[in-house]
Amino acid sequence: MTEISIVTKQIVNEIGNATYKFDCPDALAFDGTNIWVANWRGNSLTEIDASTGALIRTISGSNIEAPISLAVVGTNLWVGNFPNTGVPASFAIINTVTGNSVKTLTQGQLGPHWTIEWPICMVAAGMDVWVADQGGVDVSEFNGRTGAYLRHTVAVSAGSLSNVGGVSYHSGLLWASGSSNYDLVEYKASTGAYVRSVQHIDGPGQLLFTGSDLFVILTTPHYSVGEYNSSGRFIRTIVNTSIENGRGLSALAFDGRSLWVANYDANSVSYYVSR
Repeated sequence: MTEISIVTKQIVNEIGNATYKFDCPDALAFDGTNIWVANWRGNSLTEIDASTGALIRTISGSNIEAPISLAVVGTNLWVGNFPNTGVPASFAIINTVTGNSVKTLTQGQLGPHWTIEWPICMVAAGMDVWVADQGGVDVSEFNGRTGAYLRHTVAVSAGSLSNVGGVSYHSGLLWASGSSNYDLVEYKASTGAYVRSVQHIDGPGQLLFTGSDLFVILTTPHYSVGEYNSSGRFIRTIVNTSIENGRGLSALAFDGRSLWVANYDANSVSYYVSR
């Protein structure tokens, strides 16, 4: 295990040995104690102690198929499953304490106007979950406790958003990234109304608010993580791109002290001291 500081841009800790069974880690979530990792190719979830980095358990099952996004509401871990050949996209809800399945939501259970094509990312706010569907280019709201479909929250065509790469929430506002047109777009969560765009971001992907700062995975000209304030003003580059380039940064999480980053191509997870 190696170490990287968020201030000096040196390694703080990287986890990647075979014990963790990472297999294309593509999403992260913090449940208040532990970090959860979605293994896209491994059809599994890995749970890690956030304070020590120790492996707690690996979970798999018939309702965890190519997991691509995660969000935590209370003791419910939402898992967005990527569609495979002959198997449509779906959600699994897992109890974070027991590791047992709570519910599986398939296309027919997600509301009359909702069809999942590609649940690229999710974010929890209060007791609700917002899901960004890259295939359907929209963001919709669900009850995080029951799984009930609530509404079509945002039509991301507003603000000329193209190919949703990430979504995050801060102070009543939803932020979404456009991985094709290099924009960040802000919406009112209560109404879905377009607020404004922040343009010319370097290939934005997954997003994560920690307090009032927004962290963004950047893919251009090479992989890095950028820090922005709540107005969209660039502050600094966090991750040393000479270390991370080629590792396929795919997801972010924050445990109150450290910023966690999933390295898709390297089959590892790194964390960086941010305070």
